[in-house]
Amino acid sequence: MPRLGESRVKLQVAGKQISFLIDTGATFSVLPSFSGPLSPSTISVMGIDGKSTCPLATGPLPCLLDNSPITHSFLVMPSCPVPLLGRDILTKLGATLQLTRSPSASLLLPLLAPSLHQNTDPPLPASLVNPKVWDTSTPVVTRHHTQASNLSLLGFWGRVLLIDSPCNTPILPVRKADGTYRLVQDLRLINEAVVPIHPMVPNPYTLLSRIPSGTTHFSILDLKDAFFTIPLDPDSYHLFAFTWEDPDKQVSRQLTWTVLPQGFRDSPHLFSQALARDLQQCSLEPSTLLQYVDDLLLCSPSLDISQRQTANLLNFLGDKGYYVSPAKVQLSAPTVTYLGICLTPNSRGLTVDRAQAIQDRQPPTSVQQILSFLGLVGFFHHWVPNFALLAKTLYHTAKETPIGPLSSPSLICQVFSKLRDALLASPPLSLPDISKPFQLFTDEKQGIAMGVLTQPLGPAFTPVAYLSRQLDPTVRDGSPASGLWLQPLLSPRRPRRSASSNPYRSSPPIDYRIFCHTDPYLSLPPLACRNSISCSSRSPALNPATLLPAASTLPVATHSCPEVVEALTQPRAGLSDLPLSNPDLTLFTPRDVSWKASYVVVTLERILEAARLPEGTTSQKAELIALTRTLQLAKGRRVNIYTDSKYSFLIAHCHVVIWRERGFLSTKGSPIINARLITCLFDALQLPSQVAIVHCRGHQTDSSMVTRGNTRADAVARGLTQGEGSPAPVLFLSLPSINPQYTEEEKNKLLQRGGSSGPEGWIFINNKTALPKAQVGAIAQQVHQSLHMGPLALWRFLKPLFTSPTLREAVTSACSSCSTCAAVSPQGGMRPNFPTHQMRGHLSGQDWQVDFTHMPPHKKTKYMLTMVDTLTGWVEAFHTHKETAEVVAETLITHIIPRFGLPTSIQSDNGPAFISRVVQQVSTSLGISWKLHIPYRPQ
Repeated sequence: MPRLGESRVKLQVAGKQISFLIDTGATFSVLPSFSGPLSPSTISVMGIDGKSTCPLATGPLPCLLDNSPITHSFLVMPSCPVPLLGRDILTKLGATLQLTRSPSASLLLPLLAPSLHQNTDPPLPASLVNPKVWDTSTPVVTRHHTQASNLSLLGFWGRVLLIDSPCNTPILPVRKADGTYRLVQDLRLINEAVVPIHPMVPNPYTLLSRIPSGTTHFSILDLKDAFFTIPLDPDSYHLFAFTWEDPDKQVSRQLTWTVLPQGFRDSPHLFSQALARDLQQCSLEPSTLLQYVDDLLLCSPSLDISQRQTANLLNFLGDKGYYVSPAKVQLSAPTVTYLGICLTPNSRGLTVDRAQAIQDRQPPTSVQQILSFLGLVGFFHHWVPNFALLAKTLYHTAKETPIGPLSSPSLICQVFSKLRDALLASPPLSLPDISKPFQLFTDEKQGIAMGVLTQPLGPAFTPVAYLSRQLDPTVRDGSPASGLWLQPLLSPRRPRRSASSNPYRSSPPIDYRIFCHTDPYLSLPPLACRNSISCSSRSPALNPATLLPAASTLPVATHSCPEVVEALTQPRAGLSDLPLSNPDLTLFTPRDVSWKASYVVVTLERILEAARLPEGTTSQKAELIALTRTLQLAKGRRVNIYTDSKYSFLIAHCHVVIWRERGFLSTKGSPIINARLITCLFDALQLPSQVAIVHCRGHQTDSSMVTRGNTRADAVARGLTQGEGSPAPVLFLSLPSINPQYTEEEKNKLLQRGGSSGPEGWIFINNKTALPKAQVGAIAQQVHQSLHMGPLALWRFLKPLFTSPTLREAVTSACSSCSTCAAVSPQGGMRPNFPTHQMRGHLSGQDWQVDFTHMPPHKKTKYMLTMVDTLTGWVEAFHTHKETAEVVAETLITHIIPRFGLPTSIQSDNGPAFISRVVQQVSTSLGISWKLHIPYRPQ
């Protein structure tokens, strides 16, 4: 029997040699295909796909095995991946199966075999490096079962041990490319239960900016089994337990890690901090060591220094108990790959495999794929000119359609291709050199702030990073000429990641000094950056940021930046915050400070207009109305308007134009408050021929003209709120069919309280009709017969019109005695109140209310015992198959008392399960007061 491998034989079938896999579990022998005639069979076979079929069969075919001829008919199953030699042919051949006893545990030899991945040529001379740092070998074992061998090896090294733990998470061996296995444990539940630690893993972009200038050679070390070098606290062993089945003894055992497990949320942070503490003890000057978790990058200024310091670092790591993978090291090379980035002494770029992975990526068809692609290319967004503009459509699609099919797949495909091609076509960026000055060029296109961070290289500039950012609505709706707004959006945070504390120059597309002549209340955010940004007068003749590609290249009309800025920040030409000389009018309007809204427009000599505003008018509305009326009164004239209202002053000078351009919408897209009044104010600003709105301080004591005018305006406003000026209209309800019947005593009391006689003999107090005591009930009944309102609604209706100490009682009596209301709403006030008092516990679990309810039958379950805590409303429900006292007592003893403690009292109705002697004896013996009452009626 010629053997091809384990459990395989070659069998000659119809003159053709076929390799069969011996399967003692298969009843019939199977061929995946056969070119000869086939016939249907009556044999039902379940294949590896889990489906039962009746396959076709060949006729009797001549077979030859070791010169032993036989004749056999095979089943033909295309779903079978390989030919199978089943028990039918094995029986014809007289084959026997012999099993040898296998050892239950792997035999560990004391010698260590060199690793299969060890380099044949040492990267450094053997005399420089202690060989134990390269020790990634495994003990020679007799291979029996992959998972069993791995776990036995881990146990030998002390990484796992037997444990009995209430926690258990699944673990599976995952085959790696080199044929070994990695144990992957699902620790998602553990990660959710553990309070996370703030990760201290560095930003890769910031890390690469720390590569010193003058670096010529790099060394990269990858620590092997990094997390396994950190021991785990014994108190945490039980959290990471998993189940492993011994394949020899068929016994399941629970094991746990004694080292930091892979898959735990805080493992990278904990290991990174531990390694960083150890590396602080290693001095490698003049080389610089950078660490990203378990990946180390050593930057050296020459080859000799790189080799010497690399050897020192390897020896230090070996002394500390770390192991380095020889297959992954890159030693003393001018070009290396670190974190998926190709590093050279002067630049960084995409690696070939990373670029190929991006090139082979297909266009996204779902939001998840869009986010995955953005996460992949987002790490390299500093390398893509105009990244924010290219990715804008993808971000918008992911936000607008989080679920379901994409709204425009063709557009998404086009944007995806542009962004992918832009990333692949991007030239390598220069490494930042903090010894050189930085120059930031900025521009704005289609609502995107774009910039190029550069450093001088001879007579030219070399790019360090491409910056782009979506502008928020506040800045986007501002002046297109105000390029200085782009500086704080790109400068304070983005370049500082590269530039450290080195100051840099920023070149906006316009001369920033034109803003120095604008109004002082326009405090631009760029002025806050003056300590860290040095702005030149304007960009040089060629600004690289203006050359960044945009979606469209429409011609831009030439303009004067100062004129554009003034037109977009001033509601009208000539509006000033400084007083005019020789004005036609000088008007004063105060801010509203009273609890009753009003507005006042005065001069030094007379009152032009003063009026009370309706109740509910806010102070902001009153101040806008006052300024609007002041402008309307000065139509066609040169006027100075003084106001101590900062709100209306800023609206007129700053915000009215911005909000009008935005359609009176806030930055969140919602309508702003007082949009109608602000529109009226904008229209009123156009009425005077020339206007100056000046803000003045209120409540001053000097004798200047501004103080005297503002004080006079405040006095007129206070007079309005205190009752001076035109009185408010008198509101009363005329009752011509009823003559007032005041007694002399009532009339005298009402007149003494400030009442005044009105038409037809009625007395009014504070614009309300004072009702005679003898007529209150009749008047309330007459009004109710007309309206048929409820007692509360009727009382609220009459309260502003009448005054009487017995008005509330008269209204209630009139409503309750109305036969019409009783006939229409019999369930209303005619029904007596039901006693809704119920005893409640003072502590949680102190008092319970118990009852049975019927459920739809399911198997033996027909009832549900419900228990409610009367204090908190917590519900406990138990499905039962009986409605008996035994069930109540058992539930109380086994569920309620162990979990909530011994209750003080229990309430129930007079059901048979509750009045039973069993329940009453249990409650008496436990000291529980069982209160029986009628069924609780919720109101």
